[in-house]
Amino acid sequence: MPDGHETPVGQEAQAAYCKELMDPGWSGPPGRRRPIMVVRGPQGYGKSHFVRHKARELERIGVPYAHLDLSDARYHSSVPDTFAAISSHQEKGLARALKYYGRLQFPRLWIGLITIRLEIDLDGEPDDESDIQGRNDRAHAEITKLVDQVWPDGMGRLSRFLGEAGNLIPPAELIGVDPLPVDIARWVAAVSGVGARVLERVFDWMRTQGQGGQAREQVADSLYHLWLQAREPDAVDAVSRISNREKVGRFLSEAMFTDLQHAARRVGYQPTPVLLLDNADQGVGPVLLRSLAEAPAPFARTGLFGGVGFPEPLTVVATTAETVEGVPLERFYEDIRQYMRFSSLAPLGRPDVGELFSRARSRAKGSGRVSKEIVDLLVNFTGGHPGTTAQLTDAWVAVQGNSLHGALSHRPVDTVTRLESTVTVEEHMLATALGADPDLLDHRLREALVTCSAARDPDAGLWLNRSGELTERVEEDRLLAYPLWDRADPEATTVLRRLLSRRLARRSTGAPGNWDAVHLALADYYQSGQADNQSPAECEIHHRLCAGQLSRVAWHLQGWLQAPDIGGEEWVRLLREVTAAPLRVRPSLPLLDAWANMWQPHAATEETEGAQETEAILKLVAALQILNDPDHFRSGALHSVCHMALNDLAGRAPKGAAHILEEAAWHLRLVAKFGARA
Repeated sequence: MPDGHETPVGQEAQAAYCKELMDPGWSGPPGRRRPIMVVRGPQGYGKSHFVRHKARELERIGVPYAHLDLSDARYHSSVPDTFAAISSHQEKGLARALKYYGRLQFPRLWIGLITIRLEIDLDGEPDDESDIQGRNDRAHAEITKLVDQVWPDGMGRLSRFLGEAGNLIPPAELIGVDPLPVDIARWVAAVSGVGARVLERVFDWMRTQGQGGQAREQVADSLYHLWLQAREPDAVDAVSRISNREKVGRFLSEAMFTDLQHAARRVGYQPTPVLLLDNADQGVGPVLLRSLAEAPAPFARTGLFGGVGFPEPLTVVATTAETVEGVPLERFYEDIRQYMRFSSLAPLGRPDVGELFSRARSRAKGSGRVSKEIVDLLVNFTGGHPGTTAQLTDAWVAVQGNSLHGALSHRPVDTVTRLESTVTVEEHMLATALGADPDLLDHRLREALVTCSAARDPDAGLWLNRSGELTERVEEDRLLAYPLWDRADPEATTVLRRLLSRRLARRSTGAPGNWDAVHLALADYYQSGQADNQSPAECEIHHRLCAGQLSRVAWHLQGWLQAPDIGGEEWVRLLREVTAAPLRVRPSLPLLDAWANMWQPHAATEETEGAQETEAILKLVAALQILNDPDHFRSGALHSVCHMALNDLAGRAPKGAAHILEEAAWHLRLVAKFGARA
């Protein structure tokens, strides 16, 4: 979904707010940092695309940034690893040397991280609580000795500190994916390497984090507790109820912010460096966001001895789903919301899709605008889901707008290798909507998702799952974790349901959970009265039509047409809802022959009362179900069939015939538009 230098479609508001935060002249409430920008949205709404685009933009204009995907296994539980990556001088780290910024340096953070990795030999495993305390006391004593050894207070014994910090880079032990252990000699060398003046300032700050009567005791106590908390990250303080992982996060966040307060003044005149945290609802993401938000502001001005001061030159952009650990976002971060700004990504509207087409045509060296009908077709199929809509738009342009089926079956060609993809656009879209390669999902879960995609609402889907006859039962929370149904708009068909339903249609007719078996089971479920649904009959015949039971469908529609409490307007609505049922197999050409083969087997062989009315409804339903396929909607011949059948039925309706005639006139206008050919 390449955008070049253009802002991603539908994300203009997020891009503008990020630019506002990066402005060196940003001004907020006194004593506050820039708020953390939290970009939120369902799977496939373009959250990762937003931060990737932002990373490319920052790279192009030369602004320091760190880009972490917190769904990476490396960040599953290790807060220190995230800060090591953030402050790295390699790719995707803040400490890379850049033209207008120099190199951002993080001596407080780096010394904290190198201390966390310090290995101290404490002679075996403790047997009881007294042994644990004894080991901890020995560790405290060892760290105190190390602080004494590097303390910058003598020019003779510590002549190596005479130099300035220079162009500091992270200690070698912090570089790379796998953390390296740090022995005492390496720790001394790494800490000594920052230079005497810088180390003095680092220790001045660390004194405020520890306890003791003397400066060295305070620094040693600070480093000891950091080391100890990092060794047992899951332990929880009995009084504060704060885990050690959170305490480590707070220490490292405050260290990073303090380092940034001492960044060169020229950094303060440029757009701020940016920290991009993708999938911040996963791994240690929630702990990291909370620690960044809760880091205290300095009590006094920090720019007296050089540096940019407070607020620090840093913009934090995080992406997250709508929930964290099953809790709605607003409730999870309720206590720190004043330090965050939530920005929701929304479905693409028709103007957005038009812009996607324009960009896709431009990339394909084409021009011109697409019709409103094509835009409507794509929006109706995807529901405006950003990721899948962009993929389908590119494919539509690639196949030159031949058909929706052609676009879904298209195999994109790599622009660099010129090789055709091994998977279709439909498969790419399904992976986007699911958030994972469907073939890598647990088999039971994947098959349950496919089976339950036939259901029009969550209750019916869960009933299918619980029945265990058509699919292996899976845990309901796992099933509901995927957006098969839109709870905000129950009438809408999500793009995930559409794509999985196409997989259901491809199941073998002999399989236990085949298309007809699933839809007939759902029809029986609604007929039985088990469903807590206001329109069970409507849902029942929708599924019966999916299974090809045209006679039952015609019988219901005929009864509704003559019902005294249902007028023409409601009957037309019911007709449209029912005939939106998808076909399992796309009709063969010519369409008129496929249409005749659909309704004729269900027509009465003898002339009986109401037989003509039944035949008119059969013809109408069969035509409408074929026209429901977007690739066949332009069949003027089938619209002509609908026009004639509706005209006939309007004369048989006891009331509300005008609404039926209005529907017939709509089809006649489409005949005039598309021509009378099939």
